[in-house]
Amino acid sequence: MWDKRLLVAAFLLSLVACNVEVENDNEQKDIVEPPLTEVNESEESNNGGESSEEEVELPAEENGGIESEPGGYFNSELGYQIYVLEDYTFTLEEPRTDQIYHNTQSGYFLRIVDNGKNADFTKMEETLLEHSQGAITAYDIEFNDVEYAYVEHYQSEEGDAYIYHLAKKYEETVVSYTIFLPQGDDMEEIKEDFIKMIETVQFD
Repeated sequence: MWDKRLLVAAFLLSLVACNVEVENDNEQKDIVEPPLTEVNESEESNNGGESSEEEVELPAEENGGIESEPGGYFNSELGYQIYVLEDYTFTLEEPRTDQIYHNTQSGYFLRIVDNGKNADFTKMEETLLEHSQGAITAYDIEFNDVEYAYVEHYQSEEGDAYIYHLAKKYEETVVSYTIFLPQGDDMEEIKEDFIKMIETVQFD
């Protein structure tokens, strides 16, 4: 009797063991789907898509000259072109005369006068020296083809001031430049700005 019970128990245990193995096999054979891979936007752009970054073309400097500084060219009714720095304003003052003045420093300006064709430099120079308001002396300036250059020191209502007188011939046109500079901390810097702008003058 006990032998039959033992045989039945052994048979049942074997069935349980087989069932466990079958379940394990089924679990191992389950198909596991791979996770979805996110597509990088930068990879899309490198593969023919549109890039999110805009290409910015930087302005090239003009050989380190004044054109590399903020500003722009202006065409005068007198027939010439001049590069004006952004801190200055170009304007027509009167017939045959233009003016460039500093936007924030009062009293600093450049007067440009067209003296016509074949003007006499000798008479212009004599008139300048005769009507000077203060002490006037020759001014040594590194300026191409300048006919004369003077600096005049005089006393204005606001105090000491300086006037720089320059004259130059462009083919047949004679142009005189007068730089007005009240005494001040920025005087030298503004004077150099005016001279740099004068050097860009070109007639058509």
